[in-house]
Amino acid sequence: VHWHTSYGLLLKASGRYDDAIVEYQQAVDMDNMAWKALQGLAESYIALEEYEKGTTFLNQALAVVPDTFKPAVREIRADLIAVMLRKGDFQASLQYSKACFEEEPDDRSNTKVYVQSLYALSEFKQIVEILQGIQSRGELAFSTLSDVVDEFCRACRTQHATNLLEAE
Repeated sequence: VHWHTSYGLLLKASGRYDDAIVEYQQAVDMDNMAWKALQGLAESYIALEEYEKGTTFLNQALAVVPDTFKPAVREIRADLIAVMLRKGDFQASLQYSKACFEEEPDDRSNTKVYVQSLYALSEFKQIVEILQGIQSRGELAFSTLSDVVDEFCRACRTQHATNLLEAE
C-alpha cells in the first residue's frame, strides 16, 4: 500500500495524473482505509478537472483519516473547500469554511479558505472583522494576518483592475 501510494505521489508531482490514479487505486484496493491514497486519488482527479470524483474521494479520505491526525484532517478539508470554490459553489464553500474556521480560528489554512470563500461572495465586512480578530490576538498570529492581508490585497487589486476594464 505504501509503495503504490508513494509511487502515486511521484507520478502526480510530475503531472502524470492518469498513471498516478492507477497507483493510488491499487493502494486503495489493497486497503480501503488508506486515506493518503484516497487523498491522492482526489487530487489527481481534481487536477484533471473531474471535481465530482475528486470530492467523492476527499470525503472518503476524511471519513477514514484518524481524527487525532489534525494536520491531515485540516488539509483534506481545505482541499474540499478549494474544490467547492473551483466549481463556483460559493455558498457551500462558505458554509464549510466557516465551520472549520469557527472550530479552529487560529489555524492558518482555515483562515485562508474562509477569507477566500467570503471574498468570492463579496463579504468584505466579514473579512475585515476576521482581520481585526487576528490582529487583536497579537504577535503569534502575525504571519496569519500577513497571509490573509496579502490574499485580500491581491483580490482587491484584481477587482479594481476588473472594474477599470469594465469602465472603459
